[in-house]
Amino acid sequence: MGAEALKNAFNEAMVGRFGLTVATVYSPFDRTAFSKNITTEFEPLELKKRSLFLAKRLRILLPDSIPVTLKLLIELLKNPEPGPANQPNAGFFYWPISDFVEHFALDFPHEAMETNYWLTQRFTAEFSIRPFLEAHPELVLQKLGTWVSDDNEHVRRLVSEGTRPRLPWAKQLPNFIRNPEPLFPLLEKLLNDPSLYVRRSVANHLNDIGKDHPERVIDYIEQWSTEAGEHFSWVVKHALRNHLKQGDSRAMRLLGFHPPEVKLRNFCVARDELVLGQCLDFSFEIENKEGYSQSLMIDYVLYRPNAKGVQISKVFKLATIELPTQTTKEFKKMHRIQQLSTRTYYFGVYEVGLQVNGLELSRRTFLLKDDLSL
Repeated sequence: MGAEALKNAFNEAMVGRFGLTVATVYSPFDRTAFSKNITTEFEPLELKKRSLFLAKRLRILLPDSIPVTLKLLIELLKNPEPGPANQPNAGFFYWPISDFVEHFALDFPHEAMETNYWLTQRFTAEFSIRPFLEAHPELVLQKLGTWVSDDNEHVRRLVSEGTRPRLPWAKQLPNFIRNPEPLFPLLEKLLNDPSLYVRRSVANHLNDIGKDHPERVIDYIEQWSTEAGEHFSWVVKHALRNHLKQGDSRAMRLLGFHPPEVKLRNFCVARDELVLGQCLDFSFEIENKEGYSQSLMIDYVLYRPNAKGVQISKVFKLATIELPTQTTKEFKKMHRIQQLSTRTYYFGVYEVGLQVNGLELSRRTFLLKDDLSL
């Protein structure tokens, strides 16, 4: 379901159903006031603002005592209503509770964390937990330390996802961007979590930290490698993806990719002049004449001019192989040169380089023109 469809799902019917659900845990709840003029009120609002609007109405219509209100919301989360609220994407039904916790419960961290515990099992608490990490870090980290062994995978994932310093679409955590040290003990306990859902979050979290502290992430992973579990290699590979693209030798060694002893042969670009929309076609061979098999991570690097004519580069994955001794393998690749929302191509001199285990072996040049007849 897209953003527009989700926004439209926050409609009069949804608000009525939500009000009815709240009334099951708080009989004095004024459902009429909760739903009043909702169609016209919602019309100019986007999705997130519609959720916050409902959270503000909850604040007015539920008890003045925040701890009492949180207790009611916990009861609601513990006993979700059957029917539409349990359908795919129905977790968004509980988004107003997330906004309520985030905006109104900051002075009641114990009760708020208990609400987040149940909220993450119905929707997500990765947004509503973040203000508490800033305002009450010791309390929250202590609580998260108990959640790493919870039976519910959504709770365990919250330990990692909710503390990601640079979580997309969420408020950043500047204290942990500067100093991620308190986070590593939590992540270590989740490295071999039985749930891929949790492990993927751990890998993304470590990748986030690595953007600001690349060497520190490697230091910890090297320490953890002495007691590596069955899922360790998968987590490390995804956690160090930026390190690997940049050819970081320590990251390469951790995953078994050592300085390559290979020969590059017959590296050629099919055409040395291209226009937008055409493909960069190139081919090459990798030869292993050593007396042992080699694990090879083969990437290609596209060097291109930016708007100011300064050369920038981007690494693209090509193949990861085990090349037996006395073996030569041929590779062919087509890369379409077309404008993307995330990448703009400017006319000028380009280069394509081949990178094996982080070591660039060679480059070839081509020209991107606006007209091949010129």
